[in-house]
Amino acid sequence: MLKRLAFFSLIIISKISYSQNSSVDKFICDTAFISDIEVDCLMNRFSISLHNDSIYLINNKPKADHGFISINGYSIPSNSFFDVKAYFEDGDEYLSNPGVFPIHSLWFNKNYLYMLIFDRVYKFERKENDRKKVNYNYDSYVELSVDARSIFLLSNNKILLFNSSRDKGNTIYEYDYESNKILNRAKLPYPISILSLFSPRDILCVDDEHIYYTPANTYKINIYNYSFELIDSIVYTKKGWNEFPIEKQRFALNTYEYGIDIINHFSNDFREKYSSILRLFAFDNKLIVFYFIREDNTGKYLYDIWSSKNGIWEIVEEGVDDHSKNIRNTRDRLFPFSNFIFDKKDIYRMKYDVPVRRENYRREKQYIKAYEKYVIKHNCLLTIEKLRFVE
Repeated sequence: MLKRLAFFSLIIISKISYSQNSSVDKFICDTAFISDIEVDCLMNRFSISLHNDSIYLINNKPKADHGFISINGYSIPSNSFFDVKAYFEDGDEYLSNPGVFPIHSLWFNKNYLYMLIFDRVYKFERKENDRKKVNYNYDSYVELSVDARSIFLLSNNKILLFNSSRDKGNTIYEYDYESNKILNRAKLPYPISILSLFSPRDILCVDDEHIYYTPANTYKINIYNYSFELIDSIVYTKKGWNEFPIEKQRFALNTYEYGIDIINHFSNDFREKYSSILRLFAFDNKLIVFYFIREDNTGKYLYDIWSSKNGIWEIVEEGVDDHSKNIRNTRDRLFPFSNFIFDKKDIYRMKYDVPVRRENYRREKQYIKAYEKYVIKHNCLLTIEKLRFVE
């Protein structure tokens, strides 16, 4: 059954330095599509899915009014927003307190919508009424026999479960919904498992052929095929990389019972001292590695871009800064917490529009204060940006 779970994580974004080579030079915003959908400015994590040329997204803790939850949609061909509803069975336990049970993932397969809601996978069937309005009705659910916090629908329609745990390490599973069985599994190297407590920490991603995974503490990316066989690795010796000592993890696990105590003890270390990979993105034979590193007594949030040519991985951009003082309309950065859809060579970024502009303030501190005051007191508008990567 669904169980209550307390989540503790530390946002490890702090003061960063600036460089001439930045995200604003590599990812150009072609168009921004601003909806009239109001969203909580502070709720910046979505579950998202691409299905039939439309992007579907839902925040992790939506309202469940009248027995359904609303899913926002964006049609790529028509550049228009829409919504669909997912109706639960009357009396379902999730409806009693949807804010307690987070939606970790959603995906589509043929005429069905699936959601991973804590330890259950729900299945909804597509229904279209006489006016061509599409919604999804409850079909069934299963309780997973393993822990999973992310689900990926692979290009061969197999389902990949991923779990990251400070106690049990990291594991991937091949899963079949209809039989509710685990068909395959693989243990992944994760020597510093307490890194999972500090976010962002999206250390596994997929493309049409491969699974990419990093142990985060070291600059290494393992590449697996869909059968979970290790077929390649990217190992890079980066100047100034300072790994978190394994001895400190042993101390943490032997000393503290709760994750929040580990976060309190090591928060300054992860913000100011030790290097680690925070997120991975794969698209168009490229891999983006977003990481924290300390250089010249300054914490930096940077990313590298790798490209695969004839099966050989080469680094094509290194140390790209994820912020630029040339970005004047918003204070947010590109990679720390953004949600992306990579559709062939097109990149779509989900974000919030905050109507506080840098050019209206003489000083940076005044702008930051006004920006933060707005997002605390007001709702923002859901926005989708279409980005173009500059080779």
